[in-house]
Amino acid sequence: GAYTSALLATGLGVPFWVALPAAFIVTAVFGLLLGFPALKLSGHFLAVITIAFGLIAHLVSINAEWLTGGISGVPNIPRPSLAGHTLRDDVAYYYVVLAVLGGILAACDQLIRSGFGRALMAVRDDETAAACMGVDVRVLKIQAFVLSAGIAGAAGSLYAHYVRYINPDSFTIDISIRVLIMMVVGGTGSLAGSLLGALTVYLMPEALRFMNEYYYLVFGAVVVGMVLFLPGGLVSLPGALRGAGKRLRGARRFATSAQREAR
Repeated sequence: GAYTSALLATGLGVPFWVALPAAFIVTAVFGLLLGFPALKLSGHFLAVITIAFGLIAHLVSINAEWLTGGISGVPNIPRPSLAGHTLRDDVAYYYVVLAVLGGILAACDQLIRSGFGRALMAVRDDETAAACMGVDVRVLKIQAFVLSAGIAGAAGSLYAHYVRYINPDSFTIDISIRVLIMMVVGGTGSLAGSLLGALTVYLMPEALRFMNEYYYLVFGAVVVGMVLFLPGGLVSLPGALRGAGKRLRGARRFATSAQREAR
């Protein structure tokens, strides 16, 4: 998505507001192509094939110098223009990103509430049961790949026009791992969890900066603790606290009752 938008803007002079949807479409097409071989996979096998595709894309960006510029990358990517004014100020660009994010979140929220979204959740919970209810699991998986890839492409476009220079080092496997950590920490299957996970993963380094080289040790321990003790992510924390409170009150009532009977 970043390379599509950057090459269109620098090579053909395409404005950002056209390059952004173009990045969405191009990455959606790659999601379609990747969706077919991934149909029979799930769980960590599916994660492996998507990470492998990311490695392939990284190698292509290095070696296809005629297209991507190789190690030299793509410089001088223009900032977006709005009403004839170039958004050079980071604060102004922040609001552009915020508007795009709000639009994507609103669209995803409507998607989740639709029949298509309910079918996606059914496949997530139990593919066999969903298939027995008439859901075409194969087609649904491909559609999910296409949509998620397109959204990632839009994010790449926003990133490219913000930093104004991209090269293969901008898109390593660390990015994929970080996104996965965001999902685990925030809570999978939740829009609020995605936002919460992203904020936590990006703010935690600042909060733990005083620990220097021990930061990764603490960060890793936090992620492992989340997986073990809060598998639903931070978004499930209020519910977990309410459940713990109910169990504690129940235990107190039981202890009180037992003391009365003993007397």
